[in-house]
Amino acid sequence: MSRLRSPLFALLALLFGSVLPTHAVELRFDFPDPVFAGVVMSASLVITDATSRVQRIDLPTVAGLEWETRRGASTQMTIVNGRRNQSETHTIVFRLTGDIPVTIPAVTVHFADKTTESTTPRTVRPEQPNTNLTGEAYAEATFEPSSIVPGEPATLIYRLYLRQDRKRAVKEPTFAPPPELLSLGDRSEATSATVDGEGTEWQVQTWRWPVTAAQPGDFTAVGQQKWFRCREDLFRQLVAESEHNVAIKPAKLSVLALPEEGRPKDFLGLIGPLVANATIDRTRIATGEGTIFTVTLTGLQIGLAHRPTIPLPTTVQAYPKDDTTVKDVRTFTWDIVPSTTGELTIPAVAFPYFDPINKNYQRTTTKPLTIEVIPGRQRALVVSGAVEVDKPAPVAEIIALPPPIRGKIMSQPATGLSWIAMIAAIGLGGGIGLLQRWRDRPRRGPHRGRALRSAIESGKLDAIAAAIFALRPELNTEQRAIADAIEQRIDQARFGGGQTGEVAQMARPLWDIA
Repeated sequence: MSRLRSPLFALLALLFGSVLPTHAVELRFDFPDPVFAGVVMSASLVITDATSRVQRIDLPTVAGLEWETRRGASTQMTIVNGRRNQSETHTIVFRLTGDIPVTIPAVTVHFADKTTESTTPRTVRPEQPNTNLTGEAYAEATFEPSSIVPGEPATLIYRLYLRQDRKRAVKEPTFAPPPELLSLGDRSEATSATVDGEGTEWQVQTWRWPVTAAQPGDFTAVGQQKWFRCREDLFRQLVAESEHNVAIKPAKLSVLALPEEGRPKDFLGLIGPLVANATIDRTRIATGEGTIFTVTLTGLQIGLAHRPTIPLPTTVQAYPKDDTTVKDVRTFTWDIVPSTTGELTIPAVAFPYFDPINKNYQRTTTKPLTIEVIPGRQRALVVSGAVEVDKPAPVAEIIALPPPIRGKIMSQPATGLSWIAMIAAIGLGGGIGLLQRWRDRPRRGPHRGRALRSAIESGKLDAIAAAIFALRPELNTEQRAIADAIEQRIDQARFGGGQTGEVAQMARPLWDIA
């Protein structure tokens, strides 16, 4: 029996030992953020996986700090992936008496099993309370930065504060950026907490919109926010009891005009910083073969970038491929096909842009690339096998037909009524066919060339750009170059770089395109 007892005890110890927690005790001291001087506030001492109950907590004496331990603690148990965690939270009430940072040394916790654990020392820096947090709700909006140039990104930040001495909540923000601004992405949302000068906790809802502007001017974001006083139902869900509104402190965005000094003639509104890069997939090809030339542009507002013109010799053909844009990277590609041998240099490609940090115009330029073009292979047409001599067409076999039947059936001429019926049937069938073809004929859309002329006469830049876009599927190479030049002139006018007076003369070759 004694031989069996030892293995049995070992097995029981192994089984029960796997259930009990084997990880060490953890202590965490959480302070509110921010901390205000002269305000009574609460911190939390969280003890995780203690092996025995807490006997006492030693709070050190610190100059400029008053605190005490509140009696009682809350306990929480969780099981994650079979591992049991038990945490015990003790509330520590404190008050900073001065406006200078205070370093809190280690806080020692004594347990009933005669063991001790200590927290990590930390420094608390007091801040001034937000004097705007009065009443039950407060809302404000700001632009960061508050001054930009056209195309430069900014962020509209909207914060809603709700006092939490009772349940208060909001469903959705009844606030949005001014409609004249352009969106640069989706709205983001975050939740946090703060306290007022009396130490009362406030919930903070923050929304952010990335925006920019296409034209100079001042833009103001204003509005009101709807919020609700609430209560909890039996399922601890918030139920609205009353509805209220709070005025939002407005935000102003100043969009300054781009400077005229130093503006390049080919500037189309790009805002930096920008980085341009060029690559080719093969550096050695034969005449008649092609290599893919790629230019990538990385930066802000790259959707305004137009396909650059590459000055190549007449012996080289450049066939443009589709442009692609992924996030902040725009890619232009060409098939480069030389027809003569030798060393071919693809020159650098430059993009002018405005640098909002240094407040000046700059250029980002690719590096020139060199391709070695060797003679292409000649292929002769070789006919293999015997050549067949033309032969005369075979004579068709004559087949004897039986003689016609004569004298058995009497032919009878058609009467006048039969002729009338036949003619009426032919006319009716033809009319039905013409009606069907007329009904099924393709419907022509509006005359696109006239629509372009009307848009130019109206002077609206967006209407001109839309009319050019509608015309593009019908344009040849020469007409497409005219459309590119008109779009560049529109972009220059959009960002204050020129007028649209000569656009009508440029667009005359496109007015007759249906």
